[in-house]
Amino acid sequence: MKKILSFIIILSVLLLSSCEGGAGESTTTYDVLGLGSCVLYPPTTSPIKTLDDGTTVHSGFEDVDLGGRVIRIESEFDSDDWQIYEISGRDETKPEALSAAIAERNETIERLYNCTIEYVRRIDSVISEAEPAAIALFSFDAYSKTGNGYYNLATIGIDFSNPWWDRSYIDEMTVDGYLYSITGAFSLSVYDATRALYFNRDILNDAPALAETDVYSLVESGEWTADEFIRLIKLSASDAYYGITGADSAIASFYFGVGGDYLIKSDDAAGNTSFSSYGAIYEATFDTVAKIFSSEQAKILDGVSASELFKEGKTLFVSGSVAQMQDFAGMNFGVLPYPLYNREQMAAVGFQSIVDSGFYYITVPKSLNYDPAIISAFLEVYAFHSQYIVFPEYESLLKYTYLKDDKDRNMLDIIFAGRTYDIARYHGFCDAEQYVVDGIKSGSDISANWKEDKVSALEAAGKAYKNYLRENAR
Repeated sequence: MKKILSFIIILSVLLLSSCEGGAGESTTTYDVLGLGSCVLYPPTTSPIKTLDDGTTVHSGFEDVDLGGRVIRIESEFDSDDWQIYEISGRDETKPEALSAAIAERNETIERLYNCTIEYVRRIDSVISEAEPAAIALFSFDAYSKTGNGYYNLATIGIDFSNPWWDRSYIDEMTVDGYLYSITGAFSLSVYDATRALYFNRDILNDAPALAETDVYSLVESGEWTADEFIRLIKLSASDAYYGITGADSAIASFYFGVGGDYLIKSDDAAGNTSFSSYGAIYEATFDTVAKIFSSEQAKILDGVSASELFKEGKTLFVSGSVAQMQDFAGMNFGVLPYPLYNREQMAAVGFQSIVDSGFYYITVPKSLNYDPAIISAFLEVYAFHSQYIVFPEYESLLKYTYLKDDKDRNMLDIIFAGRTYDIARYHGFCDAEQYVVDGIKSGSDISANWKEDKVSALEAAGKAYKNYLRENAR
């Protein structure tokens, strides 16, 4: 059975030799708003270079030589047959072109940087001190398995301003200058797990009260707010369909969409982190989401039921993940970001799309000593070639196989650019999410109870997490 958990790709190194990344001259540059532009972060200052055979290379890492090392990746979890497709490309449910791109990335890294990438099932069967030329990648839940700790990825020389790194995740997960996990263009499951709001285009077009409504223009103008969303589902009220359906995660999706947090993280100029869990934002977000789901047109169901209702044409909107786009292929659907709290949010932070758990990220355990330059170089080229080989194929799949309209493709860019994360959510601090979901479903006044029930516990959990990182991310 596939696990719906936050899994981690863990990288450990068995060799102490150094690796120099020579800075080669650039002959071309790349516009990050072109192919692969779903990773919308500040453009890299390190331009790329195109070789005579058409291969795109990182011009600052042309001289990297991993010395024939074997890079072993655990591509299955436990004893089941679920392989991590963005690592191995071995998933029969994925299109052949995407699997081929993953294989091409791996082969390109092997060819350019003198290494071999292999896939294994279990950790304990592949590590041996008799294999001094090996670098091993493993995957399991690092947060609950401290081992000998994790390397502080903020200090090994990676330039996280490059567009192949997920800065939103990295900024959220860096605490007191410690960073034990990273995501980037290699983490296709991050994009799969990003929440999106789908709508039935036929229902929207056929509802007389919505005949003049252009939802895309509302998004582009910043007028796509919670109040506007509530107005639409009320105008579309019908005995034939719901206005909005979703699972419990729909509540969380709207909550983060209107600017909510479970635990607010702040960093001062020196990089010292503090956590807080109360303020005016809580009352506003709780009350706004409560207004949405107190409507007669809103219905929280289990995820399968909500998706099936959408495919049967029995709901105007459905809350889901980007991965569900494949399930809706063939329908006349559109996709939108979750609505804002108000227009001021548009100017301050833009649209927000929370990323569900169940994605993979990289961490480096300190079970053995190694030269961090090796890891820094490998991670950089792994993310780089994922950006220019794998991610464009993934983006093309979404935009040109599942989506049929340029406006929806633009919406997908907005959704991906607004990916957001919350430490408390991914580590399950104090059952905060269940508390919010249960409160909304029961009609409780969460804003009145949150301070008494959750604030102290969440802030204490944040402090405990700081201590955990201080002890384990070295």
